[in-house]
Amino acid sequence: MQTLIKAGEVINGGVYRATPLEARFDQQIIAPNIKIAELTYIIEVVCKPLYDDLIVEQNPLEANYNPNIGAIVEKFPTNAAYETLWTDGGLGMLCARAVYLLCLPYVGIKVGSNGMFTTNIENATNAVDKQLKYMIDAEGKNLKVLQDYVANYLCQNSSSYSLFPATEKCKDVEGCNDCAGVTSESKNTNILTKFGLI
Repeated sequence: MQTLIKAGEVINGGVYRATPLEARFDQQIIAPNIKIAELTYIIEVVCKPLYDDLIVEQNPLEANYNPNIGAIVEKFPTNAAYETLWTDGGLGMLCARAVYLLCLPYVGIKVGSNGMFTTNIENATNAVDKQLKYMIDAEGKNLKVLQDYVANYLCQNSSSYSLFPATEKCKDVEGCNDCAGVTSESKNTNILTKFGLI
């Protein structure tokens, strides 16, 4: 299945990277979670027609915005509106953080032919369940902020995004006079309940 963000875009970028994952982080842990993250957290914000078009329009090469680690490679070199949504509108960071959130349980817990196990690292102590829950809770809140930011950006600039159903999605929301980006239904959905967390 095609995805909007690539595994390398989640972790690469040096100081410009969108998540706190190290650049050496295993992309094989990230890759299987990308489509699920986009289906869960991205489509509800941008809606499927815009999401599908973003996938078609994206650069097949991995995007890079840090000149210190290589040539600049834009995500949407042929579509200025999509490029701005990805960078200034926060969609790139939203995609990356959504993938990061889904990857958190798999960072320390592995599943192999002998069952589930945690990896032991020299000079480090494994996080316990309570610490993992804290990380998921904190990142879930960050993700909600980013979802609202991207939705508000789309509403404020809806004339540039004809595939975004602004008349349906942009309702009156606190802090925005003529847009919102979230319907009352999605606004009341707590991001953490998707993980069964209270």
